[in-house]
Amino acid sequence: MEAKNIIFNSCLVMEGQAIGIVFRTGDLTLIGTIARMTARPKEGISTLRREILYLVKILTVLSMVMGTIMFFVGVSNGAPLILAFIDGFIMVIIANVP
Repeated sequence: MEAKNIIFNSCLVMEGQAIGIVFRTGDLTLIGTIARMTARPKEGISTLRREILYLVKILTVLSMVMGTIMFFVGVSNGAPLILAFIDGFIMVIIANVP
């Protein structure tokens, strides 16, 4: 990159004349090397994905616990089992999905 007599493809010459020799093409050029390095996915799981998975686990456990508590509150108040299940468990879990 420090050489003064090397230019990249599609560079504009403002004045003068020159003869060019191509000595690297495609992925072997500097720009091709940079593109290949940025396009290669890193191995393993990213930090953002790890944090999202952790949040999903926490929300799942929290919604299950809240649904179970609401189910038992509904049953203890004398509601029929199916209504306590629908109102207490399923509705709380669906409300926690977004």
